[in-house]
Amino acid sequence: MLQFKRQLLAAAITTSLMVPLSAQAALVSAVQTPASPSINFPLVAPGVTQDMMVADAPGVGMAWLPNGNLLVYSGVSIYEYGTVQDSIVNGTPVLSQIAVHPLIFSAGSLSTAGTGSWGLTNGTDGLLYINGGHGVYQIDPATWVATQLSTTQGWLGIAALADGRIVQNSWDWQTNTWNIYLLDPVTRVNTKIYTTDVFVDDVEASSNGLIALALLGNSAVYGNRVDIIDTNGTLVNQVSVSGSEGWGSPDGLSFGCGALFSNNSDGSFSEFTFSGANYTGLATERVIVSTDQANWVRGDLSAVAPDGSLYLAEEEGAVFDNGVYVPTALQHGSHIVRLNNPSCDPLDIPPGVPINQAPLANAGLDQLIEATGLNTVVTLNGSASTDPNGDPLSYSWTDALGNVVATTASASVSLPLGLHVLTLTVDDGRGKTASTSVNVTVQDTTVPVITAPTAVVVTATGVQTAVTLTTPVATDLFAVTFNNPPLTFPVGTTIVTWTGTDANGNSASVTQSVTVNAPNVALLTAVELAALTPAQLALLTPVQLASLTPIQAASLTPAQVASLAPTERNVVNRLNGTCGASAPSVTASLLPYSEGDDGHDSDEGRFIIQFSGSGGGTSLALSAELVIAGYNGSISVSNGQMIEFEYENEKTEVEIEEGKLEIEAPSMVLRVTARDECDSSASAEAHPEGLSGDNDDDYDHRDDHDD
Repeated sequence: MLQFKRQLLAAAITTSLMVPLSAQAALVSAVQTPASPSINFPLVAPGVTQDMMVADAPGVGMAWLPNGNLLVYSGVSIYEYGTVQDSIVNGTPVLSQIAVHPLIFSAGSLSTAGTGSWGLTNGTDGLLYINGGHGVYQIDPATWVATQLSTTQGWLGIAALADGRIVQNSWDWQTNTWNIYLLDPVTRVNTKIYTTDVFVDDVEASSNGLIALALLGNSAVYGNRVDIIDTNGTLVNQVSVSGSEGWGSPDGLSFGCGALFSNNSDGSFSEFTFSGANYTGLATERVIVSTDQANWVRGDLSAVAPDGSLYLAEEEGAVFDNGVYVPTALQHGSHIVRLNNPSCDPLDIPPGVPINQAPLANAGLDQLIEATGLNTVVTLNGSASTDPNGDPLSYSWTDALGNVVATTASASVSLPLGLHVLTLTVDDGRGKTASTSVNVTVQDTTVPVITAPTAVVVTATGVQTAVTLTTPVATDLFAVTFNNPPLTFPVGTTIVTWTGTDANGNSASVTQSVTVNAPNVALLTAVELAALTPAQLALLTPVQLASLTPIQAASLTPAQVASLAPTERNVVNRLNGTCGASAPSVTASLLPYSEGDDGHDSDEGRFIIQFSGSGGGTSLALSAELVIAGYNGSISVSNGQMIEFEYENEKTEVEIEEGKLEIEAPSMVLRVTARDECDSSASAEAHPEGLSGDNDDDYDHRDDHDD
């Protein structure tokens, strides 16, 4: 088979014009980088990366297992390669060959040995299919049993349609024609749909049911082109392939984003875009990569990988990362190069190829954890994460700042109080990752445990007695602070509430009683009473003072009585007979000061408040207030204070303007009250006078009034 292809290529080279295409002008010299370490193709389109994947593969047909492992078919065996480039060949990391699977031919199936079989494809049923000199074979990758399904003499081209049928090429040696068949793997009916007299190399199917045929020949009419047909064998389009040298000799084919791609036998790789929809109309060729013909590096079959990258079988040899050209050692073998980022990325993954699906990350449910200390150990669990392809997963947990906190499926991490957003990223090792986050809230809702202090009993030293209290004892994970208790206490029992609050706002309360006992005056002698200080006297209640005898009350000095509060003083004065003989009297007046702000407004005026009191006991208390119509409550005023009043029949407004009380209202009354220490009282009222309008009618002249 290889020799036959070489003859066709030699003839094509002889008859071609050997003129490089202008489409190559967009290519640039390949540069080795970590992302693109290989230079097998010295000329590349910008953005294209290349990488050597397999050195000396035994064949050119490629397929994939669900776990992502690459399969290469040759003769009677299928070779399996891993997903990690962990083998070094000629200074180049390549995939390691991990197994060789000899085919076990089922009863009645002829061996493919010696038939030049290299075509391999994934079926939509999870099985593998090969095209050989004795027909199409179905292979179970679980047992590697090969079952012959047809007897048409096949070669290379084979692909799976989305409906499960297998399209393959076959050579009829009697008519010397190349035929395209559709095989139903279930019924084993193999139907011919297309015939050509040009050698058909690769066969590829699109996701929408079209079939591309690589026609390799030296005829100006039939050779170096791609025929696109439908499943009925109707010709949809024909594409002429020039490649980088003018004789493209299409070989491996693939579809992507409405474009057609060809791995050409002249060592180039072309993209064809179409002026019409669904691969119709005029095709425009653009060379994506080109190799060095001097090294006889030529493209053969190609296959789209599960990740949408393109694997190219490079026949004859390849250039490795160290720049050295290495011929293919195996007869009918190849080196396999991966291309990424062509103009369409990713390419259309053919039906049947087990797509590497992204894993599903599961970080567990959000957690609400009660704190056990300043830092709390929390268990993260991502073990429910799965991978649709069954790939082993690696795990990485990161915090909100991107710091890695754990690298196992389940992990224990120490977290402080607060909300923590932790992100789990799972990696299938084949370029697919998935991330999800879990919210872990570490909270402290435990209230402090507080031990209440013992009750305190002291004797009063004054109206308020200073008492120093001991702070309660608190038990909590976090620091606890208490409210400040009173510094002094009145006579009697006061309940002090201690509230302890920890650093996170949790609080608890306990109470403590503080009792301040006043002297029992009923038991004191006249001498002892006379020795009481004003502060001690201030502690005595009217009830206690009322328990004194007249003799005890008379023993208090005038200074002691004067130090008492008015109510207590009245009690003592009644007992010792010193209350005033007559009731107090009081006068009140609103002395006109001016009319209006400018002295001319007759409906408003300024007044000076004046009041006085006399008579009663030894102490007389005076209070004055304004009662204003329409105003809620009263306003306290002082002797000599100036106010401004304006008669206003329909509204009431009170305000202070530049320190002066201004009033607008229908009426206003100044009311003054006098009260002596024996609770005798008198009051008087005054109204504003001298205003025009109805004011003289509304306010009668009353200078004072006694109760």
